[in-house]
Amino acid sequence: MKQISFLFLLIISINSVYARKIKYPADKIPENLIENAYAVIRNVSEDFNITSISRASKTVKYAITVLNKSGDNYSIFCVNYDKFVGISNIHIRIYNKNGNVLKKVKGSDIEDYSNISGYSLFEDNRCKYYKPNISSYPYTVEVEYNLNYHGLFNYPSWYPVSKYNLSVEKASFSVTTPLEFSFKYKECNLPKGCEIVKEKSEKKYIWRISEFPAVEKKDFSPDFTEFMPVVLIAPNIFELDGIKGNMITWEEFGKWEKKLLKGRDSLSNATITKIRNLVKGEKSKVDSIKKIYQYMQSKTRYVSVQEGIGSWQPIQAYLVDKLGYGDCKALTNYTLALLKSVGIKSYYTKVMAGNNTQKMIKDFVCNQANHAILCVPVKEDTIWLECTNQNQPFGFLGSATDDRDVFIITDNGGEIAHTTVYKQSDNIQIRRAEVIIDNSGSAIANIKTKYNGLQYENVEYPLNQPYINQKKWLLKNIDIENFKIDSFCFNQVKKRIPYAELYLKLKINDYVSDIGTRIFLPLNLMNKSKFVPQKERNRKIDIYLSYAYSDIDSINYVIPDNYSIEAVPKDTTINTIFGGYYSTIKINGNKILFVRKIIRNKGTYPPDKYGVLLKFYKDICVFDSQYIVLKD
Repeated sequence: MKQISFLFLLIISINSVYARKIKYPADKIPENLIENAYAVIRNVSEDFNITSISRASKTVKYAITVLNKSGDNYSIFCVNYDKFVGISNIHIRIYNKNGNVLKKVKGSDIEDYSNISGYSLFEDNRCKYYKPNISSYPYTVEVEYNLNYHGLFNYPSWYPVSKYNLSVEKASFSVTTPLEFSFKYKECNLPKGCEIVKEKSEKKYIWRISEFPAVEKKDFSPDFTEFMPVVLIAPNIFELDGIKGNMITWEEFGKWEKKLLKGRDSLSNATITKIRNLVKGEKSKVDSIKKIYQYMQSKTRYVSVQEGIGSWQPIQAYLVDKLGYGDCKALTNYTLALLKSVGIKSYYTKVMAGNNTQKMIKDFVCNQANHAILCVPVKEDTIWLECTNQNQPFGFLGSATDDRDVFIITDNGGEIAHTTVYKQSDNIQIRRAEVIIDNSGSAIANIKTKYNGLQYENVEYPLNQPYINQKKWLLKNIDIENFKIDSFCFNQVKKRIPYAELYLKLKINDYVSDIGTRIFLPLNLMNKSKFVPQKERNRKIDIYLSYAYSDIDSINYVIPDNYSIEAVPKDTTINTIFGGYYSTIKINGNKILFVRKIIRNKGTYPPDKYGVLLKFYKDICVFDSQYIVLKD
């Protein structure tokens, strides 16, 4: 009897040990979290402990189950560290679908490499990196690590759902501070607000979400962070590399940025004399600014410097002048110094650059920038200068920094301004062509296209390339079948709103097709729309159209005299809140003039208008595919 009891206890003990080893079995994931998901965060906790204005630590623990190959990138461990942020105590384990340990990752398996980029002179930013090599799905990666902060400028905000097609079973974020310590936070799109727990000597702020289903990427969505759960946190008082500041107001935050710029705009007497001679005789202030900007472009190139506080502070202007290179901070500050040498006032400006990026939250003062540009006020207008591109037209920002709030460092501190908004009438593409059809159905096409405003960016790459690269680009991007380039030429005019022109002569084989006795002539030569947005039954996310533009195509077809016209499409007019589409056809003897205009509006629209948008794009595709029917 004692032997049986001992055996029974032994079995229970073994089963208990075995049960403890089972973690994150995939069959325990709720069904609603599987739908549309490539991966599921099973549990994640991020605990940020602030001990002073310059010291903090963060403990991160998470487990993510990868459901299929599309989710492999979600399992990659990649954490950056540098002079101000250290990383330690990294533990990684991998489990199979049943929750059994497949691998305990050794420290030697985790790569440690410099994040230095190809265009960087020096960066002290490094990365701890590990990518699981698992081919059997699902599998789970469990990670733990600590971060230690020495100098606090950016607090780690919380993005519990960081990607599309990622669901969350359970997630929490906490911030612990001394009892009298203050910081600020902003909650966005959270089902429940902060829980605050006070103890004798500290205060803890806790946020939680659970059972958050995966979100699929939708066409015309705003920035991901605008509709997903986010908690932004930032210091009121901070210290970085011994330099204290505060983010209580934009004005006060700007005073700290101004400390970083102080004394960094000095130039040699020889350079000052050179710049003064350069603009001598210029008739206007704008002409002088343009001359200096073009001088800066001709003299410098972009090289990143991201060492220590150099991530935030530009190198001195005289060094840029001597070396001929710098990053966005340095080149912006250098241009400021050049303008200052001839008495022209300008302002160093911080901006969040990129297309479809998160908009600045003006009522939450903190660092919301990744780039620097220059603001030059003039009587007629404000000129914005992008100082990192040697080929950038003077005063043109482009889609990466246009139409957004920015942080200007003024004499009195900081303030918010707004960059140039390019209107629909600025962003226009005009194409005129004559297409001569021969009796074999082939064609000779002489085409001139003008790309204006933001549409200039459509051809910005080939403009400054050698001939062979331009031709390769054209062969790849011209949307016509069976064509050969007889000749081409690019031209550009670098005005405040720039434009580029492309002249093309093409030989197009079999442009018209025949079926029996009928011949079909496509009307839209090379601007045929083929894109139709995804179908959505119950869209919940706003519709966002990032910029306004207009395309006008005037195509004059010359057909052989022996062709007769049998059928002609009707003129078309479509008007919607998103834009419009208009086409007309005029016939004069053996000449057919097809004029097509499409306009798109910019803006954010409610989700219930998605059906209108979908029909608009479907109709455009239909009308862009029309033919005239001819007979021989």
